[in-house]
Amino acid sequence: MRYLGYETLIITQNGEAKMVAIDSHEYECQQETFALLKLIALGRREFEQGNYQIADAFFVEMDAEG
Repeated sequence: MRYLGYETLIITQNGEAKMVAIDSHEYECQQETFALLKLIALGRREFEQGNYQIADAFFVEMDAEG
């Protein structure tokens, strides 16, 4: 076994990493980060496909609905 800091534990077999154990708080933080990265990727894809609206037009539309 090899320790990397306080929250991460890498379990090896014959010198090869086989399992990683991390602190539950660190896991939750990683999941939140992955979710944000996924949203960024989805937004970028939408933008590249032309699915966006100019901010001024968006706010005019929102004001009209409100």
